[in-house]
Amino acid sequence: MATKGKGADKSANKSKTVKNMTEMPGVDDFVEKPDKVWSGFYRETDSIATYAPESDTLVNFEPDLSESKKSKKSLLKKIRDEGSEVLKEVDQTLLDDREFMLEAMINSYGFAIQYAGGKVRADAEVVLESIKYWGDALSHADDVLKANREFVIKAVKESGWTLSHANESLKADREIVLTAVGKFGWALQFANDSLKVDREVVTVAVSCDGHALRFADDHLKADRDVVIAAVKNSGSSLQYVDDSLKADRDVVIAAVSEYGWALVYADESLKSDHEVVLAAIKQDDSALAHASDRLKSDREFMISRINEDGWALDYADAVLKADREVVLMAVKQKGWALQCADDALKADREVVLTAIKQDGAAIEFASKNLRRDKELKELAKSN
Repeated sequence: MATKGKGADKSANKSKTVKNMTEMPGVDDFVEKPDKVWSGFYRETDSIATYAPESDTLVNFEPDLSESKKSKKSLLKKIRDEGSEVLKEVDQTLLDDREFMLEAMINSYGFAIQYAGGKVRADAEVVLESIKYWGDALSHADDVLKANREFVIKAVKESGWTLSHANESLKADREIVLTAVGKFGWALQFANDSLKVDREVVTVAVSCDGHALRFADDHLKADRDVVIAAVKNSGSSLQYVDDSLKADRDVVIAAVSEYGWALVYADESLKSDHEVVLAAIKQDDSALAHASDRLKSDREFMISRINEDGWALDYADAVLKADREVVLMAVKQKGWALQCADDALKADREVVLTAIKQDGAAIEFASKNLRRDKELKELAKSN
């Protein structure tokens, strides 16, 4: 039998030309796999998939993502790059598209919920996803979700702030409020008044954020245990404490140990207390500014501080700033303390020399005549 030539192969292949897509043969029906094939307006490469229209020529017909998917993908990228306001110009059908909006929540850090359609705003999963990024997202949710106890518990676990947008009835729910203030102490401000007098609720809130004490019932601001829990978390919450406890030594020491400048809120009697002031200074040297004038004029106390930090001279009273011995101690420890000395001592060569030896830049605060002193100028340059 004669062997078929190439012409015969072509003829055989032509006989397999498909007129209807439902009659499309499999890849195995063809002898070769074309690499690059042209057919009309179509140019495809690589694999055999189907026939080109009105031709028996093989093409690779592997469509990319649909135009709709491409458009969504592009829009999601734009949201990530430019923000959720991109959704202002989007067709409503897309704003009602659950899967798209779920992705939009992630790409916009939750802010896309502002533009979501009604069905999406009522979708627990989508709204919860937005709350993970933005606590205020619940404000844009459907009212049914805001009143849904199970959903609100999940929401406050993500962000205590969401309590502010929950249905009023749930703001009086002890479990929900405890969960919220445990996550975000300041959420206490949104709780029903009946829970602002609840000792456990308030203790949990101030332990999370001492400043939550601001929203507690007044009688709890005078509760020693609650107050100590608050100031240990945030010393500056001492400002919200009942006056009776601002004079409590243990309370104030706990506060200034956490935040030295809380000394400013302490009762005046404790601003002269060595132990209290030292606890404040240990946390922040500059807290000495809030010590009583009596303590800042106490020579023995101030010398002890100046030996630790020459800058303490800045807080000493005028008499001590003119005390040569005290100033010499200060500039020996910190040359720049010269700027705090009385003018008469800024003209004292020994005082200035001592300061310059510690820090050459201290010559800047010497008297005009001493700044011109050649020996002192040379020494300043070398230090």
